Amino acid sequence: MDLYVLARLVHILSACVLFGSGAAIAFFMLMAWRSGGRAGFALVARHVVLADWLFTASAVVIQPLSGIALAHLAGWPLTAPWLLASYGLYGFIGACWLPVVWFTSVVTRPTYWLSALVASSSPIVDAPGGTSKGVLVATYCGLTSLVGAGGMGTSSTATFG
Repeated sequence: MDLYVLARLVHILSACVLFGSGAAIAFFMLMAWRSGGRAGFALVARHVVLADWLFTASAVVIQPLSGIALAHLAGWPLTAPWLLASYGLYGFIGACWLPVVWFTSVVTRPTYWLSALVASSSPIVDAPGGTSKGVLVATYCGLTSLVGAGGMGTSSTATFG
């Protein structure tokens, strides 16, 4: 297998992992929040952070590296307008994703509100400090970044693949 084909395979697989794990994480957080079950929400939130770090974060690192390798192997200048646009989109998507990672990391700390929420009788929507609204905002940011990542991946692969 030639190096270009290998780099392309890695790039496509990391895009799939990035999009798939992001979609799954956003979906499960939203469904857990909507269920109203405190213990289930706490459990899902803890697992989502682990999945985010294992799958999404590794794909976030691999994606630009494999993309730069692809551009280099194909002989494209790294300052080509479409590459500059994709760097900008990747930065924007990352700016949407980082607050989600921060938020879910803070929310799932054992000392934070999840333990109290499981023990309390208040609905999830009334979580201390309006944190449940943060879950919705984080989910929205995550879904927004997914739409951008999906569009960015399909346009570069379809047009330049």
